[in-house]
Amino acid sequence: MLIWCAFILAFASQEPARPLPDAGGFRESVRGIIAVLEGSLFRATMHIDFIPEAAKYTYTEKETVITRDSKSGREKIETNVYDMTRGPEGWQYYRKLISKNGSALTDRENQEQDRKHAAFENSVRASLKANDVSAAREEQAGDNDLRAMFDIRVAGRDRIDGVPVVLLELKPDPKYKPKSVYGKRWQHVFLRVWETEDSHEVVRLIAELGDPYDVGFAVIEKGAAVSVERRLVNGEVWLPVRIEVTSRQDRPDGNKLTPREHVIAEFSDFKRFTVAVDIRPGGPVQ
Repeated sequence: MLIWCAFILAFASQEPARPLPDAGGFRESVRGIIAVLEGSLFRATMHIDFIPEAAKYTYTEKETVITRDSKSGREKIETNVYDMTRGPEGWQYYRKLISKNGSALTDRENQEQDRKHAAFENSVRASLKANDVSAAREEQAGDNDLRAMFDIRVAGRDRIDGVPVVLLELKPDPKYKPKSVYGKRWQHVFLRVWETEDSHEVVRLIAELGDPYDVGFAVIEKGAAVSVERRLVNGEVWLPVRIEVTSRQDRPDGNKLTPREHVIAEFSDFKRFTVAVDIRPGGPVQ
């Protein structure tokens, strides 16, 4: 009898399940969801860092690339570890390779890497231009498409690392015809997104590509799976801690594709950096 009473009291003390929020309240966050997906695809396709949200942070990246030979079925695994440092401008970053498959780089390899990075920074400085008005118009048209082109379903609630989230399912509306080039790029992608209800931050994302993601010299195939895990860093910014993309292939000669790669990138040791400013008679020196 006592056990039964205790059960009744425990059940009565539980909070009643909250109703799910209206899907329309998440339509404005679709642009941010696609930005997370696009950044992850770009990073995996180019094999370079692409975390614009981490502009104020240095961090460590571990990239694992698994390649399976189509004939023998054998797997080749390569692991590279990078230190990412930043500069005062958003484009100023150095993704410095510090080890390959567990072995540190030689002095000669480090020097060559530093030389190439200096050349990269010089080329970027030379190519910086003012924002193009037509580009701004295309960006607005893309945002309009993203807000209108998906059917959004709120599928439930969950918790990830103690963070309450809402599960969203996004499917392209087959009746909607995107008007922008950017919108057409995402008209066949299917997404499951775990997002914070109030701040609309992506905590977890799983996507299936309905079209190839093609950058010319490399491609992520149609049907590829993408998964992203993000966490709140330093109480101020949500950053990816793990990105996984399947079915990546190089196209070195512009035509023939290399064996498929499974790319996993893990990010850790985030540290906020500051730029010291020394005021002198000649002006500020950074």
